[in-house]
Amino acid sequence: MPGDITITWDEAAIRADVESESSAIGHAMSMLADQLVSVMKQLCPVSPVSSGRSGTLRSSIDAFRQGDGSWLVGPTAQTESGELLGPMIEQGTPPHPIDSHGPWPLRNKATGQVFGPHVDHPGTSPQPFIAPAAEAMNGVTIDVR
Repeated sequence: MPGDITITWDEAAIRADVESESSAIGHAMSMLADQLVSVMKQLCPVSPVSSGRSGTLRSSIDAFRQGDGSWLVGPTAQTESGELLGPMIEQGTPPHPIDSHGPWPLRNKATGQVFGPHVDHPGTSPQPFIAPAAEAMNGVTIDVR
């Protein structure tokens, strides 16, 4: 029909452009990832210095380029038991028991306070910083000229 336009996508060329940091799209993606890291670090709560963990979560926020050209951005800090700290801070934690893993009492390493072999932790309130950082990126434009 007159006026019809046919567009053929070259998926391989598009993927190659996205995967290459030297391309305009790859460079823009890298810049957006860096900007998201910056915003997330600005919004990340930081424990008081007396806690002994001040800045641990914030300093773990980074951008990781994936094999398909996409980016994964977020914190990588973990608790001593290996749980990701970011989601725990973002969503809060419910009340939970904490038990010593040996014959010694639980202690606060920063203050030296001794609690005993069992503690009923009251949980923590959510302190969102990941979702708000993503929301703050809505409408952000990058000039890659």
